[in-house]
Amino acid sequence: MPVHAQVHCQVAFRREKAFGQERMRELVESRGFRITELSYHLDGERQLLEYEIVMWSGQSGAPTLLERALLGEPDVNSFRITPTRD
Repeated sequence: MPVHAQVHCQVAFRREKAFGQERMRELVESRGFRITELSYHLDGERQLLEYEIVMWSGQSGAPTLLERALLGEPDVNSFRITPTRD
């Protein structure tokens, strides 16, 4: 039986270096995820654009692929990937 893992992800960029929504979607979806929710917030005090994404994947290695991709992006200020448990 296939297993789908739901994952929450937060990614922050400096305001002037932020990815657009389409680029963020492409980065996530090209690593095997399907996005179910995507929201974003501008922290004016710290000048950070923060994405919050809820997504799922049937590929067990997808979180690691996303981690490597985010680590390889010099414009990413910080990120958190949190798998959920049923």
